[in-house]
Amino acid sequence: MKLRYDVEKMERIISDLCVLTGISMSFLDAERRTLCRYTRDEDFCSLLQSDAGNKRLCSCSDELILNRCMESKRFESHICHAGLFDAAMPIIKDGIFAGIVLMGRVKYSNDTAKAGLSEEMKEKFEEIPFFNDRQISSLGSLLPNVLFESAIFIEHDSRLDEITEYIKNNLTEKLSVD
Repeated sequence: MKLRYDVEKMERIISDLCVLTGISMSFLDAERRTLCRYTRDEDFCSLLQSDAGNKRLCSCSDELILNRCMESKRFESHICHAGLFDAAMPIIKDGIFAGIVLMGRVKYSNDTAKAGLSEEMKEKFEEIPFFNDRQISSLGSLLPNVLFESAIFIEHDSRLDEITEYIKNNLTEKLSVD
């Protein structure tokens, strides 16, 4: 069995979902290679990451959530150092792990901008969309199905299929490697 990714379709799906929801997303395949990414332009996180220390904290946050998801093969989430919701969602169908969608840059509560931020940062923070548990759960239900139906395909090895079929049809016979 081999997974095939239609990256062009995946990019369209991810970008459409990002535009619709305001959530930034990246898709990483089963080997953790980024196949597509979509983020809002000039948003709060982009400004925040212009500082090297914050950029490092953001990378560590992404790595932490990705590692937890890879290990558990379950939806994982947390609140990052900037107070925003980040999540990693495994894309699994029929027991087949195809990759992970990293998502975030949204508020999990209706918090207001933290004290000490510049006016520009406060304005950008207020533009961040707010998501509740039901919206996040709905996205989690939708994403694997949409991706597997449109952009991720399972290709079976025909030789392996032949061998499996032969074994099924000859279970009562004495089977050998030959």
